[in-house]
Amino acid sequence: MRNLLIAALALLGLAAASPANAQCHVGIQAGYSMANTGLSAPVGPVTFGIEGLGAQSTRPDFGGHLGCDVRVLSSPVKVGIWGELQNSDTQFAIQPALLTMTLGNSWAIGGRVGYDMGGAMSYMLLGHKQTDVEYGGLVAAIPGFANVGLPTKLTGWVWGGGIEAPIKGTALSIAREARQTFYREESIALGAANLKTEQVEAMARLNWNFYGGNDK
Repeated sequence: MRNLLIAALALLGLAAASPANAQCHVGIQAGYSMANTGLSAPVGPVTFGIEGLGAQSTRPDFGGHLGCDVRVLSSPVKVGIWGELQNSDTQFAIQPALLTMTLGNSWAIGGRVGYDMGGAMSYMLLGHKQTDVEYGGLVAAIPGFANVGLPTKLTGWVWGGGIEAPIKGTALSIAREARQTFYREESIALGAANLKTEQVEAMARLNWNFYGGNDK
């Protein structure tokens, strides 16, 4: 949360420092996410693992977004920074109810590079993401284990891309985006096993361009 607040202040600073060139926006978003989790346990020279534990959203993901873009000189290239809060409910389970894991609330900050195509803008993004994790099942029910052996937050790098197009005659624009997050591998079960998670998201976003107009 502290990093998100720092990013928000940076966005406001960018807008204030370059009023003629910066375009800032706030938006709401909704989408769908899937995740893949692998568990591995080294035993001597051999590593045993379970791969492909698929997870998916039990309902639509939703959240809020803010960002600022600056045009590079008079070129069609834009660079910007962004931040967001997201609410998800992406779940997987190792049957029979041995361990369940849910990816929940998250925040992310990052940058993007876009190309103005004379209306719509295509872009690529890169950022840092942190996601809350909740557990259930027999493993998590072991007294004290969930608080000691299982991480409550996953952190990693998110990358992806999308296209954003204005709604003519308004200060609104619509973006469609796909991205992937690679979370850092975590040691669980008091060091006896490793947890590795990846997440894929697809979403649509409605932005209101509150500063700098809608020049896309």
